[in-house]
Amino acid sequence: MSVQDPRDKKGDDWIREQIQGKAIAVHLGWPPSNFRKIIDSEAYSSKTMSRIAEYHTEDVEQWYEKTETLYQTRGGSFLLVGYGNILTPWVKFRPDGKDSLPGHGFLPLSENDAKEWMELRGLDDEYAEVFGDGDGDGDEGAEAPGEILLRVSPIFARRIIAAAARENVPVQQWIQSKLAAVLG
Repeated sequence: MSVQDPRDKKGDDWIREQIQGKAIAVHLGWPPSNFRKIIDSEAYSSKTMSRIAEYHTEDVEQWYEKTETLYQTRGGSFLLVGYGNILTPWVKFRPDGKDSLPGHGFLPLSENDAKEWMELRGLDDEYAEVFGDGDGDGDEGAEAPGEILLRVSPIFARRIIAAAARENVPVQQWIQSKLAAVLG
């Protein structure tokens, strides 16, 4: 018999609330590997977004198995793409309501929602990488993380985005690693 981890259940309940509250449609089967969606006048494209976190569960009987991937657009918007089996929030119910099948959905998240999702899913390292540590270790005099606006040509921007995609890391992380290598 398959039993869901209580910590996982809390995250699943939160996802269900988000799906219902935002009236998100769940579709049959796996999400497409390449997609372009416009949701609430916001464009999301798998080709231009950065994948910043992924959560996956495996279940011996597969009832609770799911994969959730959090993306961030160049403009800073977040999109959660989820796939799951029949006892997950991503379930697709038949129109008659008598049966259910594995499904997927596209769920836009605010920054606070993205943070909450990462906390609920226990993605502490990814959270720190994207939003900072927030470790509160008593460095009251330390500077907050800096922000630098850097404008580059569209061609150079495409090259940077492509290089980050080849390494399968967010653009910000890729740029920081290259700067760290130069600055030491």
